[in-house]
Amino acid sequence: MDRIRRYFPSDPRAARDVFFTLFAGIACAATPAMALVAPSGYSTGAALLFAGVLLSLPQWRRPLLPHPAWRWVIASFVVMGISWQVDSLLSHAGLRGADKPAKYLLALICLFFVAQYRPGVRWLWGGTAAGAIGAGVTAIVQLVRAPSLAASRAEGFTNAIQFGNLALLMAGICAIGLALPAPWQRTAGWRALLGLGLAFGVAASLLSWSRGGWLGLAFVLPLLLIAAWPRVNGRRVALVALVAAACVLAAWSTPQLGLRDRVDLVRTEAELYQDRHEADTSVGQRLEHWRLAWRLGTERPVVGWTQRGYTEEKQRLVAAGEYSPFILQFNHAHNEFLDLFAKRGLVGLAALLFLYAVPIALFWPRRAALEADGPDADLLGLRLAALSVPLAYIGFGLTQGFIGHNSGTMFFLFYTLAAYGCLWGRKTAHTPRP
Repeated sequence: MDRIRRYFPSDPRAARDVFFTLFAGIACAATPAMALVAPSGYSTGAALLFAGVLLSLPQWRRPLLPHPAWRWVIASFVVMGISWQVDSLLSHAGLRGADKPAKYLLALICLFFVAQYRPGVRWLWGGTAAGAIGAGVTAIVQLVRAPSLAASRAEGFTNAIQFGNLALLMAGICAIGLALPAPWQRTAGWRALLGLGLAFGVAASLLSWSRGGWLGLAFVLPLLLIAAWPRVNGRRVALVALVAAACVLAAWSTPQLGLRDRVDLVRTEAELYQDRHEADTSVGQRLEHWRLAWRLGTERPVVGWTQRGYTEEKQRLVAAGEYSPFILQFNHAHNEFLDLFAKRGLVGLAALLFLYAVPIALFWPRRAALEADGPDADLLGLRLAALSVPLAYIGFGLTQGFIGHNSGTMFFLFYTLAAYGCLWGRKTAHTPRP
């Protein structure tokens, strides 16, 4: 009876709050769940959250920011959005250039809704597992339909690199849930769901042939272990690592997938670039892009060339024979940090680092933060899951302009704000709304 009253209260205001909290939970779950399984699926959660904003706006007593730290979140969204907008204006991009800053504005608006109606943590965990499983199924279906496994890459409904890296990120978050489970995650159903998320997410990454994601993983894992080490259950970590290793070994041992050849190709292409300056390969064009981006960045180190200036100068230098024509087909430098350094200088690079630094600082499980969290076992796993997103993006950005893609931007912004809402919702589970 108490549970019925909780979900179907007789008081209209309480009933409204229950509805919008449920709506916020579904929207937050949809962000990872739909990210890789449908065209523009990464926008599903954002669309639902914005619908929640419009539906609930008349009920807001005042915009609610429940903790002073959220001001830093707002500042990071605003600064990065302004960075995109300034570049758009200087590049004369028109309405097309407003696309990126509009995403940051949308996330900022939705942040207030999530702060007002705080979703439960299970929505985010369940949505992440569903998203990883969906990515794996999508990858398998695409390759089964392909004429040749060895000549095909799973790419979902975006490109193979974005698809594989986001799938790997969600698999890693599932691994965190298995290694540091809350009491409710220790049930057989939740263990199975997270385990399937880990296995299918890793499979999607491997079937995408995306190698940069695993480089990013090598960057993330040591930092997560440092953050969680005092509370890590060694047996669970070993079991999770065993499952992931089994997935990798199975894929590595399947010659039709061509994974071993892809790894060997890295060394071959690097040697070709070094010996013959061949830039028409995956590795070679990255090295050529990095050389160009570093040169352009050092020529205008403060504010950079802008997107338009970068493109025009690249075309000029290629026409002069100083760089390979192969790089003209790309609009970014295949390195997030060098790309922004070339286009927006140190100012733009600082905006990106600020965007990543805020969630790292707020979610890092410092002693003071954990003491404030209290004995709630949900919060450590949630902190590490949210922390893995900016850390992974830093790693992914070493070989790809990751957040510059729509899928990268939307997943980062809306997964991060969903995690903020879930964290605050758990910490204030028994605090009434104003």
